[in-house]
Amino acid sequence: VKTEGKGKLGTSVADCLVADSGGKMQKLSDKITEAQTDPDRGKCIGAAVPDFGYVPTGAAMVAAAQPPQVAFIAAVYGDDPESVIVDSTDRANRSQALCQATIEKSANKIVASEVKSFKSCMTRGLRSRTAPISDATELAACSSDAKLIERSDKDTTKLVDQIGKKCTEKSVDWATVVGGDCASEATPAAYASCIQTKASCAACEIINGGYDLAIDCDLHDNGAADGSCGDVPSTLGAFVDGPVLF
Repeated sequence: VKTEGKGKLGTSVADCLVADSGGKMQKLSDKITEAQTDPDRGKCIGAAVPDFGYVPTGAAMVAAAQPPQVAFIAAVYGDDPESVIVDSTDRANRSQALCQATIEKSANKIVASEVKSFKSCMTRGLRSRTAPISDATELAACSSDAKLIERSDKDTTKLVDQIGKKCTEKSVDWATVVGGDCASEATPAAYASCIQTKASCAACEIINGGYDLAIDCDLHDNGAADGSCGDVPSTLGAFVDGPVLF
């Protein structure tokens, strides 16, 4: 997105988001696989292979995580990112570009913090000496861990604050630098709440794919079975097989 703003992307945003620039995703995949199954250093070999919460290859984990992450970018920028991303090469757009970058960064942090909080809950549970997590159902319960919810709410509040500091106080209309369904919300607080729902959906889909779980992400994202999260193709070609985020 930053490169597109500088006019140096050289391809569509949709194609860029699914490309493995510099082979980073492949390197991550190889690292995960090595950590799990390398004959000398692997921790998931033979009897040590977990019978729940486990995806056997790095490639499968990376493949499962990518669609929700890509779809979340579409939630922030809409079906036509190029029409929303600010031209940061124009000095007159400096404030708009900063506002946009701040919103994207803060929104992405909600996704990252939910995934990180889930992992922390999982680690605590698996290491517990009194009541360790023993099956997929107990592991999935970490998706509703109080600390995860608290952190998500805190990051959502920070998004509202950042919109005020980096957009409103700079005389930038935040609604002009975002896309997707949330852009129609009337206030920064309503926008942030909408983004939190989509971020929670993305985080849930990433967790399901990364740990081979079956959390009901439609309930997880906003507490309602309303079709707000599920495996339905997007209208934007590259954003497929991920959650309904826009």
